[in-house]
Amino acid sequence: WEQEVIELFIDADGDRKDYLELQVTPANVVFDARFATHRSDLGVARAWNMEGLKTAVHVDGTLNERDDEDRGYTIEMAVPFAEVPGAGSTPAHGALWRVNLFRWDFPKAGGQKAAAFSPPVVGDFHALDKFGRLRFVNPADVKAPGVDGPIVPLKPMQPIRLDPAKLRKGRDELGNLPAPGSEAAPSESVP
Repeated sequence: WEQEVIELFIDADGDRKDYLELQVTPANVVFDARFATHRSDLGVARAWNMEGLKTAVHVDGTLNERDDEDRGYTIEMAVPFAEVPGAGSTPAHGALWRVNLFRWDFPKAGGQKAAAFSPPVVGDFHALDKFGRLRFVNPADVKAPGVDGPIVPLKPMQPIRLDPAKLRKGRDELGNLPAPGSEAAPSESVP
């Protein structure tokens, strides 16, 4: 991708086969693809179009003006469950999906930055075995912030530099090993 974007990957049944890649930019440009297997034919994947996908974007700043300071943007996606492979219908309470979210940022100073819900640390956003888990719950079971106490403001995230060797060592110690044959070493530290 060559501009700022939010990417959502969904492998609803966690079978590491058919999965979706949905992207939305601050200009509300949408990319949708359905892959039959890991990085299968991109032409076939891109030919698919998600029926009923709805997106909305709010930009707090100016779009495509690199000389000013923007505060950020918000992207919303309404993904129809019927279009998600392995989902079929509205997920039941407790259903677990494998997903990942990525944000690409191209700062004014140059270069690019990425953030992830579940960083793959293998140089491949399509690393299905690295996807995080999303559990669905009944809305009645969710308590609004502040119901059980005051809302505590979060501190802004600070940039960190990750050492791939230390990450692998920590992962190995926790027993969070990748699927056999999927291990790939990143070429450099992730900003």
